[in-house]
Amino acid sequence: MSRTSTTVLDNFLYTYKTTRPYISKKYILYTPTPIGSVVGPTGPTGPVGYCYSGITAGSVLITPSSGNVSFQVSTNLAYNYGTPVYVSSAETYTNNFLGVVVYYDPSTGNMTIGTISAIHGTFTDADVYTVNPPQRIYVGPEGSQGPQGPQGPTGPNGYTGATGPYVPICGGGPNLILMFQVGFDCGDVE
Repeated sequence: MSRTSTTVLDNFLYTYKTTRPYISKKYILYTPTPIGSVVGPTGPTGPVGYCYSGITAGSVLITPSSGNVSFQVSTNLAYNYGTPVYVSSAETYTNNFLGVVVYYDPSTGNMTIGTISAIHGTFTDADVYTVNPPQRIYVGPEGSQGPQGPQGPTGPNGYTGATGPYVPICGGGPNLILMFQVGFDCGDVE
């Protein structure tokens, strides 16, 4: 078609000759209507999850330097073969070591720990031990006591008390009284 064609120009003029109002399109958000009940009933409470924090069933005497150690801990813990553990005395925090679970029976709590390393402290007495994942680091022994600080200044002297009353001794003059006060035996003075 050519720009000079009268048909195109006539159509253009006809279209814009009559004014028509602008009608905006309305958009409607579709929200589906639920059919029946959408939310079901609440289900039963699930079982309690397994825990990693355990403690020995009383005081035990162990020797971690001898290879494996065995004792009884809490039941139903989440430990499996190969789980790394941090074992620490609940009474002497400096007695601790790292190891790996070799055996654990969740029904009885019997546990054996091997591949023991990072042994700290002395294990000569029976203690209660905690067994946890090795997220804690070794806590060293308590440091020695520091030196005594300098002596503070001397405080002010207290006030002087009042002079006591004059006590005469039967007979004699002031010189004899002075001798009596400093410890001389005056004998029988009349």
